[in-house]
Amino acid sequence: MADGIRFEEIDSGSELENMARKMYCSKPVHFERQGFTTLCRSYFKKPYAVLNNGEFIGM
Repeated sequence: MADGIRFEEIDSGSELENMARKMYCSKPVHFERQGFTTLCRSYFKKPYAVLNNGEFIGM
């Protein structure tokens, strides 16, 4: 793994969730959804943020 890159689970209501939702909504094609984290956790999955030296860079 590259230096400074880490993965952190996205908790419901967290700042990481807000950043992930903002990134998702910035895409040209997306759907407005209630319960963004609940949707990301469907089928027993866990959403993770990708951080580079503590800065959110994706999910």
